[in-house]
Amino acid sequence: MTDQAGSPADGRAPTTHPPSPPETEEAKVSTLLAQLAHGDAPRIELGEMLDLLRERGFALLILLLALPNAIPGPAMPGLSTLTGVPMALIAVQLALGRIEPRLPEWARRKSVPRDRFRGLVERARPVLQRLEAVVRPRMLRITAHFGERLIGAWIVIAALFLSLPLPLGNLPMAAGLMVLAIGLMERDGVAILVGLVMTGLGALWNLALLWAGSEIVDWLWARFG
Repeated sequence: MTDQAGSPADGRAPTTHPPSPPETEEAKVSTLLAQLAHGDAPRIELGEMLDLLRERGFALLILLLALPNAIPGPAMPGLSTLTGVPMALIAVQLALGRIEPRLPEWARRKSVPRDRFRGLVERARPVLQRLEAVVRPRMLRITAHFGERLIGAWIVIAALFLSLPLPLGNLPMAAGLMVLAIGLMERDGVAILVGLVMTGLGALWNLALLWAGSEIVDWLWARFG
């Protein structure tokens, strides 16, 4: 029972509920990487990157390790092996069902000059933004816990292919791994499926390169051996 003013008849103040805070959208990865790149410290540690993305840390590490192999231009000799082997070790943790990547403290303290990291992010950001413009949370069943374990197992295989020092073999695999990483970060099942197809085709391309290389070696041996 209430009086004419709308207050309860017993004199108590009406019960009100504070408005729920608006849901905030997770920051895009390109935005977070840009924030890291423009920090004040002269170097940036791997642990700092992981702490920023937390449960998206697996995808961040895969993205960062694939990124140098996907940028056109002359690459450092052995780069694919230096990035592919750690990626495989990280993906093993994802395949085992871990929520966040666990790295030893010495690995978390590994750092790179911030200006070099900034240059890498600035070169890659347009590509990341184009990818982020079309990805969104969908087909969430693919990104469920069991699905992520299977994806992690496939990334182990893809990373081992990436680590092979094959001319013209790294770019297709690295591009597919980047799409996979973006799909994991944004929980986009469609992007994950595209990344799986791209890395599968990249694996076939690498196998074709290995076969062609062996054929050339056999021909040279038969001709000049």
